[in-house]
Amino acid sequence: MPAPNRVECSHSALQVEVSPAAAEAGFTRPSLGARKAAATPQGRANAAVQQHEIDDFTFPAPLVLPDDILYLDPNDEEPQSLLSWIREKYRNPITARRKTIYVAAVPIITDEVSFMNAWTVPANMSPGKSKGKAQTEATPIPSPTIPDTIAYLTAFYHPLPVKQLPLPTSFLNLNDILDAAMAVLPKDAHSLVMMFDHDAYEDEDDDFCCGRAYGGSRVAMVSSARYHPALDEGVDYAHMWPGSHWGRKRKQRGDGEDGGSGDVVVAGGGEETPLGAAVRAASKSGPPLTQDLYGLWFSRVARTISHELGHCFCLAHCSQPPYLCPVCLAKVVRAIKDVERGGGEDEIAARRYAALAEFCKGWEQVAMFAGYRAWLEKRMEILGQQGLEAGGGVFDGEEGTREKPIEL
Repeated sequence: MPAPNRVECSHSALQVEVSPAAAEAGFTRPSLGARKAAATPQGRANAAVQQHEIDDFTFPAPLVLPDDILYLDPNDEEPQSLLSWIREKYRNPITARRKTIYVAAVPIITDEVSFMNAWTVPANMSPGKSKGKAQTEATPIPSPTIPDTIAYLTAFYHPLPVKQLPLPTSFLNLNDILDAAMAVLPKDAHSLVMMFDHDAYEDEDDDFCCGRAYGGSRVAMVSSARYHPALDEGVDYAHMWPGSHWGRKRKQRGDGEDGGSGDVVVAGGGEETPLGAAVRAASKSGPPLTQDLYGLWFSRVARTISHELGHCFCLAHCSQPPYLCPVCLAKVVRAIKDVERGGGEDEIAARRYAALAEFCKGWEQVAMFAGYRAWLEKRMEILGQQGLEAGGGVFDGEEGTREKPIEL
C-alpha cells in the first residue's frame, strides 16, 4: 500500500506542563523543591542541584494524557527518590564481577512447530484482512534485531558491557520464559533481558503484556508484537515523542494559568532548548515512509527494553520518554560509578550522553532517534560538553539556564 500520508503539524509552541487531563485524573506534579530534593542522596534540596538539571525545557512534566498509565491510575506507585533507591534492600549492585547486561532472543521455533511463526504476523496482515496504516503489501517489515538492540543498550547503559546470550526455549507464557531465564543466568550477568516477536501474556486474566521485569531476580522481557507498525491505524505520527509536546493552544507562562482550568499551558521554546531542538529535528524527519518502518518498530522496542532493564537496576516506574529524568539519571550514574574507573558522576553522565548521541546519529531517518540526538547534543552544549566523545574527558563550560521563551 502507499506510504503513510505526511501530516504537517501547525502548532508553534511547546507544552511543558501537565495537560488538563491531569487534573481530571487527580495527578499533581511534585513541586520544584520536591523534585530537587528527590535527585540528591541526602533527600534535601540544596544548591548543588542547578537550574539546568530540572529545567522544564529539558525535562518537561509528564503530559498525563487520557489513557496514559498516570491518567488511569496516578497513585499506583509511590515516587522513588534517589535516597529511597539507595536504601532499597532488594537492589542488586553493579560489581566488577557482575556488570554485564545480556540480551537473548526467544523462542527458538523448530520445524515441528513451525506453524508458530505465523503467530508473529498481525492479523490485519493476513489474506483478506484490512491492513494497518503503516503496512506494506510487498515487503514484510523485519523484526527488531539483537545486534541493533545491543548497540542501543550499549549506549544507553554506557559503559557497561552488553552481550548476546543464546536462550533456546519454546514457552510463550511470561512466567515460563522468566523461569527459564533465571535458570540460565550467567554468573557474570548483572541482568538479562529477552526479546521476542510473539504476543505474550502473564496469566489467564491478562490480555497481553509488552514488557515485564523481575528486577530482584535480574531478568526482564519485552514483546515487540504490539509495537508492529501494521497495527498503527489512527496513530498520529506527528505527535509521537517529542512531537507530543507541541501545544494545542498558545499561552505564555506568567498569564496566571496553572493548567487546571481546561487550558493547556504552553510556552515558546526555540532551538536553544533541548526540547525545542528535539521537536524541530523530529519534525524534519517526517512521518515514517515504507523503508523507515523497521526503524519505527525498533525505536519503540528499544525504548521499552531500556525501561524494563531499568527495573533490574531497581528503578521504579517513571514517565517514559527515551531520556532518563534527573532522578533516574542520578540512580543509574551512581550504580555505574562503583565499577567505572576514572571520573566522577558528571563525567559518567557526560560520556553516556555522548555515546547515545553517536548511536542516534545512525538513525536520523527515525523521528524518535532524530529528536533524541538533538536533545542530547543540546543538553551537552548546555553542560559545556559539546564535542565530547564516549570515553573522553569533560570540557569546562558555563552551565545553561532557561532562556526567555520565544515563538518557534
